[in-house]
Amino acid sequence: AIAVKHFGWQTTNFIAAMIGFILAILFWVLLRDHPEGATTKQAKPTKGSISKHLSAICKLSQNWWIGLYAFAIWAPASIFAALWGVPFIMVLYKVDAAVATTFISFVWIGIGIGCPLIGWWSDHIGKRIFPLITSAVLGFVVACLVLYVNNIPMYFMYVLLFLLGVSISSMVISFGLIRD
Repeated sequence: AIAVKHFGWQTTNFIAAMIGFILAILFWVLLRDHPEGATTKQAKPTKGSISKHLSAICKLSQNWWIGLYAFAIWAPASIFAALWGVPFIMVLYKVDAAVATTFISFVWIGIGIGCPLIGWWSDHIGKRIFPLITSAVLGFVVACLVLYVNNIPMYFMYVLLFLLGVSISSMVISFGLIRD
């Protein structure tokens, strides 16, 4: 919103596209599916084996629960942070869109920082369930504070939105659970 305000939407979109293009080239040049020295071999799937494996995965009720958790924990990001957060902050604090997007960016910063930290924490303690429950409780408490408590100071709202992002980032553990 700040860039759009200063440069206009066309220039901002062009700059974002160029950054994405440069990142894509860097990823293509620098990242490898098979790093040097790696000796892992993957078996080629036989005909019909993919559907057999998919069927076996879908039959496990635990996978459905993990999927439900991932959906429920990611919903605040897709609904609040991506859709309703900016108008909510604009009305709540009577600020313009540029300031409101700064608030909401703290959710995304929390997700960006929280994903590797929560994944590391889960691996470090050797448990998946405890971080999932802790994050869900944290997210519920923070969301209730953000939505239902009046007169939260602006600086504290930044902290709450960051914590909301951190709690949402536990969604990455669901990938580990499915892999496990």
